[in-house]
Amino acid sequence: MNAPSKAPLLLGNDSVVNKENFPQAIQQAIEIEIATIPVYLYTYYSINRNPNQDELIKQLTADLLAAGKTKEEASTLAQELSADIMVYANRAGALIMSVVIEEMLHMALSSNIKQATVGQPELLYKTPTSWPAYLPGHIPEFPINRSKLSFRSLYTFLQIESPDKLKEPGTEMLLAAKPIEYTTIGEFYSQIEKYLGSADVEYHPERPQLIPGKGYYTNNTIDTIYYNREHKPVFTNAEDSGDLIYVTDAESAIAAMQEIVEQGEGHTPEPGSGLTTGLNANGTVNCAPGNIDDTDDPSGDEESHFFKFNQVYCDLHKYLHKFAHAMGKEVCDVGDQDASAKTYFDPAKLDEINDEFFTKYFVLNVPENPSVADYTSPAVQKVATLTNAIYTYIFLMSEDCYRRKGHTQYELFMFGIHKSMIFILNSLCGELTGMSYVAKDGKTYNAAPTFEDYHFATSSSPKSQLIELFNSAVGAYDGIAYLGQRIHDLPDVPLEPYLDKEKGKLSFAG
Repeated sequence: MNAPSKAPLLLGNDSVVNKENFPQAIQQAIEIEIATIPVYLYTYYSINRNPNQDELIKQLTADLLAAGKTKEEASTLAQELSADIMVYANRAGALIMSVVIEEMLHMALSSNIKQATVGQPELLYKTPTSWPAYLPGHIPEFPINRSKLSFRSLYTFLQIESPDKLKEPGTEMLLAAKPIEYTTIGEFYSQIEKYLGSADVEYHPERPQLIPGKGYYTNNTIDTIYYNREHKPVFTNAEDSGDLIYVTDAESAIAAMQEIVEQGEGHTPEPGSGLTTGLNANGTVNCAPGNIDDTDDPSGDEESHFFKFNQVYCDLHKYLHKFAHAMGKEVCDVGDQDASAKTYFDPAKLDEINDEFFTKYFVLNVPENPSVADYTSPAVQKVATLTNAIYTYIFLMSEDCYRRKGHTQYELFMFGIHKSMIFILNSLCGELTGMSYVAKDGKTYNAAPTFEDYHFATSSSPKSQLIELFNSAVGAYDGIAYLGQRIHDLPDVPLEPYLDKEKGKLSFAG
């Protein structure tokens, strides 16, 4: 493959964010946040967070008997193992969704910075168009897939959120644009942060932003809560874990950028503490208890994205060993464990046995990197297309919020984005994963939301097209009929701001 086009290098003293490249840099920051959202959401919807425990016990009992356990042993073990599954699946889902919510917050914070400095943020049609995808400008590049919960998907999440430089080179690709390069997201954002404090930056607080105090952002939803083994609810985001920031000057802009970095990678531990914040020096995952600084702020109130994913990864490894042992199989850690510490790697090797002994009980058999065109079932295609259109409409509404002030912005956000993200999109994704299709390889898979941009036509309003797509989808699958009124009630956001008046076609910057 061709080597990536070279951009101004943000490494060492070669280059820094400056007046000329800042507009590109802050838009690049927005698109980094957008790129992670479909990846995390896809894995989230591959998890059955609340499997039927009676069915689990029945299946586990049969597997344990087949592995040579007595009826009494199988009955006792099945009860214990089913509880492990119930807690892990629910907790893993809650932790992943808690990160998604904060990625949406980060997109808004970056957009506030851009709006206050260089103007209108660009959010529509910025979802990756091909998969595997790559973070814009990350060095080394590494492939990012939409895939089910596994060691490989979680290791990719750790690479994305890593506060340390990655050791292994990824796949090279030809970039259409020339993004600014960086080795960690935090490194890139720190360069933006330095520029925000310079005299070159002019701030325009009169421009519309998503500001705190209006209820636009909530730290937790019903999907970020899980129940522990004592059946007590646990909130995965702390109440004071972060919020929107109204960008009016250098101080508020820098605070917004710092919030993004700290929530994602965590803050740097005190020198001499013996703690690390990221992967081990050899690129392996650190599962040794007490060795990771697990917070994203010095007060220790909130776990960073990196540590949340680290927990899900290490718990997956723990339960893989426990379940394999229960079935009479000892998983050898040679090749996936450093002899000097509890550090596990080679995710692909672990996944070979993971599917057999643990995740088969609660992870859906969804395909990797699907597109709507891959779905052979007309009903699945139509529901998946509607889902993509709703997903795209969220970004259209989000961008339009930066053109509105006062009650019109509030109504758009609360009745549009909240309603479509929390209920309509969530419901459609749940319906999709309950549908199945036979792929070209002859195997049967669960369908999944593909999170592709849906390109609205200029001949009618996007909302009217959503209604048309719904009518087509509900005709093929009436299980989504309950969503009809909610789709009809969505705000009507026009495409006119993007229309090239002379050509009569949609026109986008970037």
